[in-house]
Amino acid sequence: MESGRTLDLQIKSTMSPVDRQNTIAIDLDVDCYDDLRDERVATPRILVVHILPQEEALRVQQQPDELVLRGSCFWRSLKGCEPVANSSTIRIAIPTAQTFSAVDLARIMDRLRQGGTV
Repeated sequence: MESGRTLDLQIKSTMSPVDRQNTIAIDLDVDCYDDLRDERVATPRILVVHILPQEEALRVQQQPDELVLRGSCFWRSLKGCEPVANSSTIRIAIPTAQTFSAVDLARIMDRLRQGGTV
């Protein structure tokens, strides 16, 4: 279904996120963090983190009619987050309740279509 809205994704993959209770954390380049937290952009932006399986053979399977990415994905909006003094990286925590799947993406797009934010 066409929503009439656009969403930009910054997708990062990792095999070893920092696992905390109800969150995962990754280190993000400060430049990327600053780009994602920018409130002046017209198109909403979110960070999506794909947690890859440890076993390489299980990560990706591609057929002529499908692409299967195994693992789990989580998302977070950084819009409006505070600037940081770090010069290279910042650790970002993402709630594990914020899964990113086709159903979750549809919910996000519905919220945007109705004038909400991410």
